[in-house]
Amino acid sequence: GNYVDSIPPTLVRVTVIDNATLQLIFSESLDSISAANISNYFIQPNTAIISVQVISPDLMNVNLQIDPALDTNTVYTIIANNLADCHGNIMTIVDSAKVAIPSIINIGDILINEILFNPKTGGYDYLEIYNNTDKIFDLKDLKVSSADDFDSLTSINEITSESFLLFPDQYVVLTENSDWVKQNYVAQNPDWLLGITNLPSYNDDEGRVVLLNNLNERIDEFHYNASWHFPLIDDVEGVSLERIDPNQATQDSMNWHSAASTVGYGTPTYKNSQYSEASFGNEITLSPQVFSPDNDGYNDVLNISYQFDKAGYTANVKIFDAEGRETINLIRNLLLAQTGNFTWDGVTNDGEKARVGTYIIYTQVFDLNGKVKHYKKVCVVAAKKS
Repeated sequence: GNYVDSIPPTLVRVTVIDNATLQLIFSESLDSISAANISNYFIQPNTAIISVQVISPDLMNVNLQIDPALDTNTVYTIIANNLADCHGNIMTIVDSAKVAIPSIINIGDILINEILFNPKTGGYDYLEIYNNTDKIFDLKDLKVSSADDFDSLTSINEITSESFLLFPDQYVVLTENSDWVKQNYVAQNPDWLLGITNLPSYNDDEGRVVLLNNLNERIDEFHYNASWHFPLIDDVEGVSLERIDPNQATQDSMNWHSAASTVGYGTPTYKNSQYSEASFGNEITLSPQVFSPDNDGYNDVLNISYQFDKAGYTANVKIFDAEGRETINLIRNLLLAQTGNFTWDGVTNDGEKARVGTYIIYTQVFDLNGKVKHYKKVCVVAAKKS
């Protein structure tokens, strides 16, 4: 039958061509007459638009010449309205997007936040990155790579040859098939899916992911392992591995957890289902004190946060049930930073889910001078009513 287009165009994003030229990227081809009308565009703070150029042949991009040139310390809002597509559908709302001159990408600015390395049969891997700063970056200055067993970089690929701005607290998902990701997971921000022709191949058991800036400096890297998945999931095919806290170390197995079942085992383009910030107060802090390790995305893990007067303590952490029986030997002789975080997923030494009840978190730390500290904290393993 005949396809009827009744959806008006939307402004997807804006990129910087140079300090005096902006490119607006739309969701579909525009009517060339409305797209060339300079009165259909505005820039805040007040910036004059000198000329408009509709880019042929697809008519999905529009270049704006502006005066004065962009200020490096300003975020601009580009507003578009009254634009029509080739079928005559006119924008029903005023659409806008932000743009700014991007900053240089330094180590730790952009983080590896989620990875699907074992997709369902016939599916595709995806890698989610996250801007953990208050700065704006351009993904054309970022590359993704893998590494071999000797930590030598392999398969270095640019993410995009065109400008794609990454704003503070924004997630972008890299994949070779964006349509497959949208069909199999809820992508709350589909415009943040970025197709990449040569995403490195990620093994189902373990592998390495490396982000590089345009100087080939390692911005973030992650050596993942399938054993980091929640042990009580029978089949991890199609289950992504999510970062719990962006402010904790990437290469920490306790900072990763399987995506929750309630979100379809993946959260591409939005906040992770297992997201939880470490809570620092006293030297040892538990949060949440009551947790339910059922992988539903709500309080699935117990955070054991620590904050000491100095770095260099060595820690042992054991968890006991209310009868004093050891449930799990969680941490053994681990050298600590001054602040950090452990997690317990509610699984026992025997690989089983801990029974509902009260548990004692016993922590011992000591330094090279023989100084020893002991802590006992109480948590509760809970479960939903059936």
